Amino acid sequence: MLGGCTVSFDEGLLTDSSGPRDQQSAESADSDLQPGDTFDPRDAYTGEGKAPLGSICADDGQCASGFCAGTVCCESACAQTCYRCNLEGMCIPVPAGSDPLSQCAKQASSTCGQDGSCDGKGACRLYSTSTTCQTTCVGDSIQRKKCDGKGACAGSTTTTDCAPYTCNGTTKTCYSSCSGDEECAESFSCKGQSCK
Repeated sequence: MLGGCTVSFDEGLLTDSSGPRDQQSAESADSDLQPGDTFDPRDAYTGEGKAPLGSICADDGQCASGFCAGTVCCESACAQTCYRCNLEGMCIPVPAGSDPLSQCAKQASSTCGQDGSCDGKGACRLYSTSTTCQTTCVGDSIQRKKCDGKGACAGSTTTTDCAPYTCNGTTKTCYSSCSGDEECAESFSCKGQSCK
């Protein structure tokens, strides 16, 4: 009792004429929610007013996560090859066949190396096993070797017989007409621009 005034404490909760302060804070925090509304943590700013995951950003300092990747507040720096932060703020591999950040330089098909796009698993895609990496003339035939899908020209080999013509050593294709017997397969001769 001090000068006719009474100060009361209830388990450490300070009260005044308008009610418990903790209760006031809770009511204030819920004041924006209406019946039927749903609450998504990404809708609320966290980290002292900084933007949540998936928000548009210009620099790391604007994001609660501390990472602004490709103009999106992201869960991480998302700097790996063939990864990109999506609109949910998650760092995921980009779809196969695309390369939005131009990270996969296209190499010649003869190398069986990178084909200029991502593989959908977070790496640059290599030429597939259907890609021809080497074409040579073998006698009167054309021999084509395929990539092995692992970066080497060591896949399957197919052979095409050019008879009655032979293989053009310059173009690595079969002749379709002739000007001399040398353009015809063995046991054929050039007659009237045709090997017979």
